[in-house]
Amino acid sequence: MAMNDSNNTLHPIKLQSLIQLRQLGISENSIKYNNMTLESDKCIVIKEATKLSIVNISTRNVVSLPVTLVDSAIMNPSSNVLGIRYKNNLQIFNLDIKTKIKTIELNNNDDILYWRWLDSRTISYVTSKSVYHWSMENDSKPEKKFDIVSDERKVQCINYDSSQDGNWLFLQSIARKNDSIEGVLQLFNVPSKKYQPKMTANGGCFAYSNINGRDATLFCFTKKDGNGTKLFIVEVGNNNADSLKIQRDIRFEKDNDFMISMIPSPKYGCIYGCTQQGYLYIFDLLTGKQIFYHKISNVPIFMAVSTADNDGILICDRNGKISSIIINENNYIQYIKQQLNDPQLAMQIATRCDLPGCEDLFKQRFIQLISSLQYQQAIRLAINSPREILRTPQTIQTLQQAPTAAGSPPADLQYYTLLLQQGTLNEFESIGLCQRILNAKPGQPGIEKIEKFLKEKKL
Repeated sequence: MAMNDSNNTLHPIKLQSLIQLRQLGISENSIKYNNMTLESDKCIVIKEATKLSIVNISTRNVVSLPVTLVDSAIMNPSSNVLGIRYKNNLQIFNLDIKTKIKTIELNNNDDILYWRWLDSRTISYVTSKSVYHWSMENDSKPEKKFDIVSDERKVQCINYDSSQDGNWLFLQSIARKNDSIEGVLQLFNVPSKKYQPKMTANGGCFAYSNINGRDATLFCFTKKDGNGTKLFIVEVGNNNADSLKIQRDIRFEKDNDFMISMIPSPKYGCIYGCTQQGYLYIFDLLTGKQIFYHKISNVPIFMAVSTADNDGILICDRNGKISSIIINENNYIQYIKQQLNDPQLAMQIATRCDLPGCEDLFKQRFIQLISSLQYQQAIRLAINSPREILRTPQTIQTLQQAPTAAGSPPADLQYYTLLLQQGTLNEFESIGLCQRILNAKPGQPGIEKIEKFLKEKKL
């Protein structure tokens, strides 16, 4: 099912059903969390009674391997390399050349609770005591990253990840408490070798954004607070006063619902959140505002993974249906502007992510700033507008006709100066700048300036 526009309703996402595992011959009894792994949008691996089934999600092709001594299998996110675990024995096979490329036997006193491909070259695994990274390069041995803070409860690990710079690691687990399930989240700082206090929290993920010119690593999670749940977005590794710290209330439809997965999308500056009860949430990354929520499955969701381009996500529900979700680029900003009635947020996200949908707001704001003689603000708005919607001959003409403030350069000259500092001028801007240079006072080095800008590829 694709979520399309109907009845003049703007849908900010595209939801599409991709495959149904049972229709491909996968046993219904095998469609369980402990039998399946989804490491990428490429394929899903299912442990069945007498075989391993590897399902190619795009082609729907199923490859069956007659492997019975297996507890779990994980497919490399970018190559045809399969990891197989039986008890505490880990083996890595290259399926293209049908060769075992690595193997290791671990301490029998320390059971493996969870493992995944951290990237295409590294497997991470979690034991009852510690977390390890195992590089596939040469004869590398597993490297212990940190010890797990002990817990009296029976804890099930469901996620583990590392920040891009490797300085931060988190371990996400769940534990039963009476008749409910609560999250167990542990964050570790590698350089200082220190833990953050263990939290009762769910949906942990790392996200990244440029904030006021600095590259920020954000740690995101949800945490129950009294009778409600809050979303937290916290910048890690920055102890200055400008460090980003956000808290927002989340409303779940069911009291016992919780986030099983949160996945950031750099392209759209948002977080996709999937709950156990089948709901999808979309949050803006830098404000934490809830943009959208919708029930996307009538049965529990237990797996989600980012697409290869990091734009969208894939989910798998308890019935074995795999679906794709991605922001509807043509509707997203309009939805925020119209349905949420938040034009300011719409403009912020459109500028940050270079998305269409609120051209009218940018044009109105530009005219307002010009009318109030706020030329610098108007110029910056025009230059940074999404998809260069204000970098037009009309903008140049408006700036040329704007009254010159006492002691300040003409508005169009201010515009060209800022453009030259930031990059290359487009065709209209290049012509406008050359005309201004050539019409300058006699004796000024007009042609030389133009030749200089051409050599610097500014025009």
